[in-house]
Amino acid sequence: MGRLCACFDALSSLLCPPRASCMGCKSLLGTESGWLCSDCQKALKPMSDLKGDRCPCCGMPLDKRGRCRTCGDWPEGLISFARSAFLYDGPIRGMIHAFKFNGVYRMAEEFGVYLENTMILEKMDRPDALIPVPMHKRRLRKRGLDHALLLARALGRRAGLPVWEGRLLRVKNTPQQAKSSASSRHTALAGAFLASGVGNSRILLVDDVMTTGSTALACAQTLLEAGAQSVQLITLAGAPIKGLL
Repeated sequence: MGRLCACFDALSSLLCPPRASCMGCKSLLGTESGWLCSDCQKALKPMSDLKGDRCPCCGMPLDKRGRCRTCGDWPEGLISFARSAFLYDGPIRGMIHAFKFNGVYRMAEEFGVYLENTMILEKMDRPDALIPVPMHKRRLRKRGLDHALLLARALGRRAGLPVWEGRLLRVKNTPQQAKSSASSRHTALAGAFLASGVGNSRILLVDDVMTTGSTALACAQTLLEAGAQSVQLITLAGAPIKGLL
């Protein structure tokens, strides 16, 4: 019986190789290891590899006039330093979509590697703790798992940093902010978060994508008002302004 099962397993592996579809391009050929095919692996765009000047505050590419169109209108003193591992384009976009919406949560461990590498390459100050940008409980019930929390846990395991869960809560269910004006984003996010137990600590916020930064700014303001010493931000990807690159 054992030999029969072994033969069946070998035949199954031959006919249906145990490899997942590429999370970047969805190729049916899949990938021999990891989550990307060889073409998508080569197409990843680490932010640290970009040519040209980048913003010293948020790390995003500057426009032709040397201005940052991501954090140029951020209030001073809220986020001291922000960095993203990749541009939100190409394979990383597919990976994040599969992670958030298709339930491929096992990618969190590889994402943790990307985030730790970014902390090292970008020479980010070592924080006292990681705090994920929180989801509202209604959205969490709908999605099932908190993607930012999974990222924070994966980074915490890699970097040996504690993850403070439940010390920053989203108490107001706000819509997505990326396409809203600056004034409407500020209004929508007013009072959206509540922080406690952060003391005089240096916090590193963790999230998947940085677009306008409005949500992270609201989190940072709440944490600072609760007594935090400083707030940095790290994300898997930063969304470039359309037409900038």
